Amino acid sequence: MQVLLQENIRKLGKLGDVVTVKTGYARNFLFPRGLAVSASKNNIVAFEDRKVHFQQQDQERKAAAQNLAKALDGFRITLIRRAGESGQLYGGVSTTDLLNVLKDNGFTLEKNQILFDRPIKTIGVHPYTVVLHADVAVSILVNVAKSIEEAESQAAADAS
Repeated sequence: MQVLLQENIRKLGKLGDVVTVKTGYARNFLFPRGLAVSASKNNIVAFEDRKVHFQQQDQERKAAAQNLAKALDGFRITLIRRAGESGQLYGGVSTTDLLNVLKDNGFTLEKNQILFDRPIKTIGVHPYTVVLHADVAVSILVNVAKSIEEAESQAAADAS
């Protein structure tokens, strides 16, 4: 199915691109969120009339994301969790855990903005990427330890 993108979408395309996607992806994800419309002649003409407005909105969102990125880049999250002798956690660390810590520190993010490609199931320092805009991504470090003292020694070892 051909769709006209109304926002920059990571790994799909830029604002105004006509791309081919699967019908279910368009109907269930892109259309309900207002990220794209079907690529009919009428929609393309209407988009061209509003293109400057969409580009302005995108630039404003990108500028806000860049400001947030400056504050969030290299941010360290320390989580104290119970773990076995081998360093295996009794429970995992989820994106919700990370979002709660970020919220407590004044950062309001959505769950899908944290690229959580591998779950945290062991003690240690784990890097994760936070996507704030299609063109803006930052890295945060998640330090999982059994105690505050262990977290401090892991952070010192990671810094060197």
